[in-house]
Amino acid sequence: MLRILTTNEMYRCDKVTCEKENISSVTLMKRAGKRLYECIIKECKLNQEVDRVLIVSGIGNNGGDGVVVGSHLLNDGYDVRIVIVGDKTELSSDLAVVIKEIEEKVEIIFIKNFEDLNIFKELCAWSTFIVDGIFGIGLNRSIEGLYYQAINTINQSNKRIFSIDIPSGINGNNGKVMNIAVEADYTGIVQTYKLGNVLNDALDYHGKCFIVDADINTEVIEQNRYYFDDEMVKKLLPKRKHNSHKYDYGNVLILGGSIGMTGAPILSGLAALRCGSGLVTIGIQKKHYDYITKAYPELMIKPYDSLNDVIYKKDVVGFGPGLGRYDSTYYDLLRELIDSGLPLVIDADGLFYLKDLLNEIHDGQNIIMTPHVGELAMLLGIDSKSILEDPMKYVEDLVNKYNFTVVLKGTGTIIANREYSIIGHFGNPGMATAGSGDVLTGIITSLVGQGLSLMNAAILGVYLHGLAGNYARDEVGEYSLIATDIIKYLSNAILSTFV
Repeated sequence: MLRILTTNEMYRCDKVTCEKENISSVTLMKRAGKRLYECIIKECKLNQEVDRVLIVSGIGNNGGDGVVVGSHLLNDGYDVRIVIVGDKTELSSDLAVVIKEIEEKVEIIFIKNFEDLNIFKELCAWSTFIVDGIFGIGLNRSIEGLYYQAINTINQSNKRIFSIDIPSGINGNNGKVMNIAVEADYTGIVQTYKLGNVLNDALDYHGKCFIVDADINTEVIEQNRYYFDDEMVKKLLPKRKHNSHKYDYGNVLILGGSIGMTGAPILSGLAALRCGSGLVTIGIQKKHYDYITKAYPELMIKPYDSLNDVIYKKDVVGFGPGLGRYDSTYYDLLRELIDSGLPLVIDADGLFYLKDLLNEIHDGQNIIMTPHVGELAMLLGIDSKSILEDPMKYVEDLVNKYNFTVVLKGTGTIIANREYSIIGHFGNPGMATAGSGDVLTGIITSLVGQGLSLMNAAILGVYLHGLAGNYARDEVGEYSLIATDIIKYLSNAILSTFV
């Protein structure tokens, strides 16, 4: 499994690699640059007869990687131009070394001010392929002025773009665009993922990603944060036995629904059934019972006054879909559920009621929560912007303090418990639709009821949810996709994964 590092963790890996191999940072830069060049040749299908390559570097070490790539392409006979955006007096020492070694092969063109931008525009127009090495993973400021204009020119060039390690303009620790970013067609990620490669805006800017092995030692970092791999889920769903019955596959209770939102628990319940649950009951307060549809014969819908009315023989509970936030009786109900020790999946409005009970929880090992960024911000009493600036920190803090299993839904979904974290890209933008989260709640609840550990249920649930959404997108498109389409294609997702 590929690890996901912070920028400081990656810098430490570089340093330790140099120390253990007794090599200079320039030597490591050259090694990385050569591997990036090899990746470009293999994956981007350059043609010496027609391609003209423009290397666009900044004044830091990421720019050095770009210069090394340019040197190898020149040696291969490609038509190459190398541009440095910035002042020659401000070059990093390592970049200065590699520039000195290549100066006899090619002119290094410096874009120092706005007057030089016309030259840069002409070079972009001349090129057929641009290598972006302006900024690396260390960028932590808003891009303005000359650099803004340079990146804007690259984006408007309509040429193929390969970014080194991370598209210039993306924050290496959170994946956010720092005012503007290169819209790459390809990104060569050096050695392993950084948080900025997988979170927030990253997916919209990286294009097709390649991991470029530069033999950098990442094992020195003592953390268990990994990028999702399909192989993680291939054996998670238990094989069914012929000699079995419905109670062997989970007796699921979904507690939710209120006036105007009775569809939410229905979606969760149908998703749980489609995912393999033996029995699914929707528990809804008696005062709301007349408002919920009874059109699905496979679902049992039971009104209740107290938890004892619906909890008998249940293996797992999904709490929250469509509850609303105006009924104080749910605080006591949730407290009872937590005290029962049953596995509990809390989503949507359930998180609202959990907020006031957090201080009562000493060990949340039986609880999965599935917030989006806004719900996590509400739960923690902070603003969403703070979460987006460092989502990994807030998830890890929550997990370590309460021992929850957390699924933070987003472009790069984070799935975490105290042992390890997984980040991956699941599904598609069409799944940003009402009820999609309720479907996920039902899937995860179903998998827990079928005997998976909470972490495995969360990982597999998120994966199947996304895959079903992709099947639905292929059939109806992103604009027309609705939550019931995801349920419809859950069977396709399961069949393609396990058969």
